[in-house]
Amino acid sequence: MTESQKKKKRFRGSKAWKTFRHDIHVMHKGKDPITNKKLLKGSECHHLDMDENNYDKLIPDHFIPLNKMTHKFIHWAYGYYKDDDKFVERLQYWLDRMIEINK
Repeated sequence: MTESQKKKKRFRGSKAWKTFRHDIHVMHKGKDPITNKKLLKGSECHHLDMDENNYDKLIPDHFIPLNKMTHKFIHWAYGYYKDDDKFVERLQYWLDRMIEINK
């Protein structure tokens, strides 16, 4: 485990983090803002700022609560989107085609 990972793990065990995480869930009314579904047990509090040096800066607008699968998806999609802003358009096109085909 890297020093950064250790620091993040210690921080996640703090009262400040647990309170902040709870407040983020309440702020979003217990819903995953991507799927609009109820947050499940074990949901994540995703930090939009990917700089690990800013992890402990608890700025509410920089965090969103996500269910585990949404969290995995957002990290996966971000990997493509950050280098290619047409990624979302292509994804939407193929999802729309799937809807068309499956009517």
